[in-house]
Parts: sequence; structure tokens; C-alpha cells
Amino acid sequence: MSQYSQLSIEERKRILSLIQHGKSNSEISKILARHRSTIWRETNRNKKHPSHWYSALHAHAMAKRRRK
Repeated sequence: MSQYSQLSIEERKRILSLIQHGKSNSEISKILARHRSTIWRETNRNKKHPSHWYSALHAHAMAKRRRK
């Protein structure tokens, strides 16, 4: 059985930085030691708008809202 843990704000900021440096979801997942589908869901779910980039602060706020 795998242990589930939410992404931290630090991981989300790292994801944003890695995206800005042109890293793919697969590369990001290896760097953060997370499954690539976790990164894919995170980046796609937490865009402010479909045409905008991923935002770490927006993503963290949305995750907190979904947990309630």
C-alpha cells in the first residue's frame, strides 16, 4: 500500500521553477521523487485559466480549498 501525501508549497514552488526552466513533467517527477501523473494532475488542475501558466500560490490555495 502506498502512502499518500499532499504536495507542499515548497514542492509547488519548485515545480513552477522547473517549468520555467523548460523541464518536462517526467523530468520534474524524477527531481521531486513523485510519480509523473502527480505532476501532470497538479499542473493541469491548478492553472488559473486554461491558457495561463501554472501558479504555485494559486495551486496551494486551491488545494487548501479542496481539502475543506
